[in-house]
Amino acid sequence: MKKCYYIFFVCMLFVSMPVATMAQITISNTDIDTAITNTQWLSIDDTLGGNFDLGTASSSAQTFDFSTINIAATADSEYQNYYLPSGHIGADSFPTATQCYEGTTTLAFPPYTITMTIAGYYSIETSGAYVLGLVMRQQVSPTPPPGFPFPADTTQFARWDPKDLAIPLPLTLGTSQTNTATLSNFDGEMEITTRTYTADGFGTLITPDGRTLQAIRLVVDEIELGIDGSDTTRQRTQEIMFIAQDLTRLSFQVDTNYSGGATTPLSYDYEKKIDVLAVREISNSVPDVFELSQNYPNPFNPMTTIRFMIQDAGYTSLKVYNMLGEEVATLVSRQMPVGTYEASFDASNLPSGMYMYKLSVGEFVQTRKMILAK
Repeated sequence: MKKCYYIFFVCMLFVSMPVATMAQITISNTDIDTAITNTQWLSIDDTLGGNFDLGTASSSAQTFDFSTINIAATADSEYQNYYLPSGHIGADSFPTATQCYEGTTTLAFPPYTITMTIAGYYSIETSGAYVLGLVMRQQVSPTPPPGFPFPADTTQFARWDPKDLAIPLPLTLGTSQTNTATLSNFDGEMEITTRTYTADGFGTLITPDGRTLQAIRLVVDEIELGIDGSDTTRQRTQEIMFIAQDLTRLSFQVDTNYSGGATTPLSYDYEKKIDVLAVREISNSVPDVFELSQNYPNPFNPMTTIRFMIQDAGYTSLKVYNMLGEEVATLVSRQMPVGTYEASFDASNLPSGMYMYKLSVGEFVQTRKMILAK
């Protein structure tokens, strides 16, 4: 859970800076909001063996070369989507939120399907990027009988009090700030987290996939107290993060005694933006009906647009299939508010022919055909 709190803020940083001068990066709240809305990110994390030079505290430019890191096929990976908060589960409980992370997982318990949706809410302000809390909704379909081990539809909240600083802003070389906040968890436990951020270096970052980017070095020292009834646990961790101009982030968990230079990290976490989400809202007025419109243009090559209307908020799926019934693209798969939307579909990698696209929102299902003519 902690990962989805902070994965957002430590990688969503942008600045324009001449490479030749090697000036340190400075990030504002406007940079973050502009960079993340309606985007998809890939997170890869794994354990790590071998020594790596993680740099030192310095006012001079450095080179942070991690091109030798081999991303294993067995590494954990996760996709994160970021949206404006309106219409997402529990958004009304976080009126000051400016960004939302939402993900959905579906579990099969035949003949039932359990859909779990988690949304994280964040406030991006001039003084910092803050975590406000999480919402978790669990839905069972069809409605189960009495005695089923899970409620048919339940929503739980986890809140930070006060709001938890995830990154101080504006962020530049020399920025240092400490913050303490308490999380009331879903199961009644409490987490009291004290986190100190220090931006102490900058330079050139070479990523595991060979990209060369300008970056800032950020040290995060964290102490977490866990309180469960009369039991209390204490854990201290330290991370060295490299945050690049194009919003890429590479983070290493290190021994708490680490002070700089070469070391053997305990693990790494690599974040990069991989896509701009294909769906945009063109009206938030409540439509009279659910509707899936004919794509335009049609026939098309290779791009087309699909418009659809959602009368009641709900879990929405918009998928494309070939004539064999095989899924070839997922354009939407998430909880969506009422409104009218347009989705862009790029069929560059598909052969000419007829395809079907299907919209599902709750019990509403509609399918149409379209023709790709190359």
